[in-house]
Amino acid sequence: MDIKWDIAGPSGLRFFGRMTASATHELNNCLGIINENAGLLEDLVLMAQQGMEVDPERWVTISGRISSQVRRAEEITRRLNGFAHSVDSDLITVDICSLVSMAASLSKRLLAESGVVVTIEKKAEGILVPVAPFQFLHLLGRCLEFAGRHVAGPERNLRMTCHRSAAGVAVIGIFGLALDGDEVFPGVIEQALMESLAVTLRQGEGRDGLLLGIGKGDLHAGG
Repeated sequence: MDIKWDIAGPSGLRFFGRMTASATHELNNCLGIINENAGLLEDLVLMAQQGMEVDPERWVTISGRISSQVRRAEEITRRLNGFAHSVDSDLITVDICSLVSMAASLSKRLLAESGVVVTIEKKAEGILVPVAPFQFLHLLGRCLEFAGRHVAGPERNLRMTCHRSAAGVAVIGIFGLALDGDEVFPGVIEQALMESLAVTLRQGEGRDGLLLGIGKGDLHAGG
């Protein structure tokens, strides 16, 4: 696989740093909430030690908040760990839908800063394709960043799909856009990634989305 490091390399490092920083920011939020509720538990313990009656429901509520944040932190850690391991191989056969889910999760907080919500509508499972995981995540991340600047409607919702077309192409869709053609996309970095990954990119019918395809054939041929 011919990866154009002089073009995609520096951008890839920035992408890795931006996604990692976003994930660690989320982890800090979890730790802050856990710490706050741990302090509340300490207050309840002190009240109980002083002979004051404490409603048992308060213990349950605070404990539930802590457990919820622990689960959230565990999910963020799993996501970050999976992202870190995406650089382990230049080419590996993976379920492309799993990479779509990871890309959406990694970009979720950054998109939310602009009021954009991204959801995934999977049409299929187990769409196995050979791909460079990190490079593909980088490309998807850049596509989502672009989509976030061109989301249509007041609800600002992006929808992602993943399916295999009738021609056998693995197709990833990003919908909910209003493309006006004012911004050049794909740009130089996206073109370099697409060439390295052998990925094609087309606008959706009605200029309402982007379609990325892996494999030779028609992206629009069924699904």
